[in-house]
Amino acid sequence: RKRTEKQLEVELPILGFTPQIARTSHSSTLGNRTQSTENVGDEREAEAKYYVENDLIRNVSGILETAAPLDREVKQKAVEFADQISNELEAFLNSNNASAIALSEIPYSRLTKWVFMNKLGLSLPKEKQMYPWISDFIEFVADKLSRMAPADCQPRELVTFKKFDFMARDADDYRRIDMALTQRAHQRHESIKEEEENGAYKSSLAIIEVKRQAAEQDQAFMQLALYSRNLYSTQINRRFAWGLTICGTIVVACILVNDKILASVPMDVDRSEGRKQFVSLLVNWSMCRSQRLGYDPTIGYDEELNQCTITGSDGQEYNCESVVFMAYSLFGRHTRCFKATLLGSNTEYIIKDAWAYADAKGSKISRDEITHLRRISDMLDSNEELQGTLPVLEAGGTVQIEHPNGIDGDTTEFILSSIDPDVRSKVPLRIHRRMVLTPAGMPLQKVKSVDELIVIIHDVMQAHTAVLQKCRLLHRDVSVNNILFTGERETVKGMLIDFDVADPIDHPNRDKRPNRSGTLPYMSIGNLKNNGVDRTALDDWESIIYIICWLGTLGINMDDQKLQMNPDDYEISKWRAGTPEKIAGEKSVLLHANSIFRAFVLDNFVPHPDYKNLKSLADQLHIKLFANGMLSPQSQGTKPASSLDSAYPNPSSSSPSKFLDLDIDSSITDPFERRAKVADILVDQLLQVTQNAKHEALERLRSK
Repeated sequence: RKRTEKQLEVELPILGFTPQIARTSHSSTLGNRTQSTENVGDEREAEAKYYVENDLIRNVSGILETAAPLDREVKQKAVEFADQISNELEAFLNSNNASAIALSEIPYSRLTKWVFMNKLGLSLPKEKQMYPWISDFIEFVADKLSRMAPADCQPRELVTFKKFDFMARDADDYRRIDMALTQRAHQRHESIKEEEENGAYKSSLAIIEVKRQAAEQDQAFMQLALYSRNLYSTQINRRFAWGLTICGTIVVACILVNDKILASVPMDVDRSEGRKQFVSLLVNWSMCRSQRLGYDPTIGYDEELNQCTITGSDGQEYNCESVVFMAYSLFGRHTRCFKATLLGSNTEYIIKDAWAYADAKGSKISRDEITHLRRISDMLDSNEELQGTLPVLEAGGTVQIEHPNGIDGDTTEFILSSIDPDVRSKVPLRIHRRMVLTPAGMPLQKVKSVDELIVIIHDVMQAHTAVLQKCRLLHRDVSVNNILFTGERETVKGMLIDFDVADPIDHPNRDKRPNRSGTLPYMSIGNLKNNGVDRTALDDWESIIYIICWLGTLGINMDDQKLQMNPDDYEISKWRAGTPEKIAGEKSVLLHANSIFRAFVLDNFVPHPDYKNLKSLADQLHIKLFANGMLSPQSQGTKPASSLDSAYPNPSSSSPSKFLDLDIDSSITDPFERRAKVADILVDQLLQVTQNAKHEALERLRSK
């Protein structure tokens, strides 16, 4: 029933084997709904450019060795096959003069135009002219290798898609890929055979970016980074990615891991040595285990059930029913969440897969979520009111990778073990962690009504407060992606998840002003500025306000979204584009005074009667946090009172006889810093607001 790798390691788990995979795209992701495809593309281009300028390591030796089979016997076979293919290639190229071969119609003749483009004195070719030349070279290697290998152990037949310069069917933008490496159709799963002609990310091993000359190498790297992000958002078993840049006759192989891009020493196919290196890489890719290609061997495929299977950290095999959350970026934790069941059981689980930072020795994981969840269970398990509002850890640990030499924990160190240690030291160490969690919630995008959303918001922030007060953990990343829910109507219950960056506030070495964390549209102003103000629960409450405004403006479902105009026209669209400092400035203007907040944010909520209750909740939360009449004017708004001009109204004109902040040093002028000192009192007030709103929402749900 299961596809396994056996014999000479050469059976390939089908590239992109997941049937009917759910995926995150710019049109369906809440964080992207305020941007056009063009704007999303511009943002991704800037991101890719930044990665190449800051996170690319060039001329790395050992890249080709990283693709070599781990089994000694198979590795030796790969060397022999590569040598034999290289010899046959040189014989083919020398069998006649270069010009005659290039002009002939014999098989593989077009590869000669590529390897001899300098010798033939061809004028600088167009990129599109080069595609079939490169494809012929790759196909030459695939054909020769398939004939050499034993009949009972055929290697992967790696070729390019027949269509070049194509827009992938599963792309979430309109960009065209030059070429992509895939597997011949007869070796692919039935569900993706038809993609041989048109091409798709989910059946691609590596993206190939082609440029006319070596001078365009940096642009090729940027394009490769731009496109390779889609491999993570379409392939649930992708651990790291391979890619190729081809500039003229110069080939560079790249490994793209969580935080860096490692580029090989250039291989020049104009020279026999360069051709041999490229042949060796292709042969290694064809004969190595799937883990060397960047795939996760603990994620399999059950032919009989037509489902993906995932080995949990408890060693049990789970059937993946759907994808709740997909990795969608080139760098980062590559978090994925799956809804799964055990064979013969009706219990639904959430399996979370992510790559966590660790110290250089790998002995300690920074902000270990598994440790956090165990603490939460120990401290709060008996609290019936919180049941279902926090994930319960059923099992958790490091993903184990089996290979011919034993079993190892899956880490970036393990992936890059063939790379020079000095280079590896420049790559942050991450550890592949997997958790089995209950209950199995649904993403916030599935909520059906505004009143359900209001209930969910209170449940989440009640759980947030309990974790902070009882477990001494500050979440630090409240966003739409980290909120799930169960049930519906009056049984709906919100759940706060993802404690990857949670901060133990009582830790003796705790940094009260840590680096930025979170998702741009929902990050607090202080978090975006990365200023010197202590992070408190108020940062996460500020994030809740942004979530409410985001959903209130854009709509919680497709029907409500149709009532709104172009999302780019709303002020909140500025919350996700640009630098963190720029976004902080935009938020500061809109949230400084309640009158501004109402006019430019709340008045843009969906024009439907149900949304008046959501608008009221956002308004009350904003008042309690930014315009609280129990605080002096120095502690209100987003800007120090001394820095305001006449364009900014005073946040509040209330003047109670005793402000809550009278004991705060008057030399402290930053309102965020002042509020942080009375955070506990403000949290109680904010929680009371959501509790009242939940009570009213439940009454409405029961009456409908």
